[in-house]
Amino acid sequence: MSESTTKTAIITAVVTGLFTVIAGVATYWITTKEPELAYSVVGGPTLSSATGSKRIFVVEVRNSGRKEIAQTLVQLSLQGGELSEVASEASPGVKLVEEKGQRQVEIRADMLNPGDLVKVSFLTSLLSADAEPKVVVLSLIHIS
Repeated sequence: MSESTTKTAIITAVVTGLFTVIAGVATYWITTKEPELAYSVVGGPTLSSATGSKRIFVVEVRNSGRKEIAQTLVQLSLQGGELSEVASEASPGVKLVEEKGQRQVEIRADMLNPGDLVKVSFLTSLLSADAEPKVVVLSLIHIS
């Protein structure tokens, strides 16, 4: 076997191996669907008055993955004050169920498809200006 034939065989083997690996990674990336639940909590400025402090918070929960998420729960609680007003909205087709109390709110979403969003806005009446709400976001992954 000549030297040029050996070099050609090695280059062909390396290029074939490289394309095989790239095709395997691309197939995995295209066919793998995983849910990814992301959320953020944003608080506005504290509004202080003689009767106390008020503050608005917004919680956004989004399925930024590539698979649906079943039964998402958003739980808000506030120990150092009261949840005065709560409003929630979701992407079209997402059904929300709310259970409200003075210090706790639970919002359940039936199914979040990829890209779906649940937004919860709430006004707090705070006993101290530095009181922060506790936010818990849980979900069940729909396995298919």
